[in-house]
Amino acid sequence: MATRAQVATLWVGTGTTAEDPHRPKVTDDYPPQTWEDVTGTPASNIVPSPNGLVIEGVWDDTAFAALSADANYQGAIIWSEPA
Repeated sequence: MATRAQVATLWVGTGTTAEDPHRPKVTDDYPPQTWEDVTGTPASNIVPSPNGLVIEGVWDDTAFAALSADANYQGAIIWSEPA
């Protein structure tokens, strides 16, 4: 099974190379099966220094349980539902 959720997260990455692009921190910590930016603001208006964003993603149950238990993400999960 899997869980779909929206999560508030920070940007990471320098954005200066293809090997280190700007990306959501939560996708590094708990890689989802799929994700998309649902912030609703054009990327050109968001300078990732360290502005945040909201992503909607699908995580397998093990990864989502770990994400939910991580103190660094307490309060960051906006909503979740079975995928």
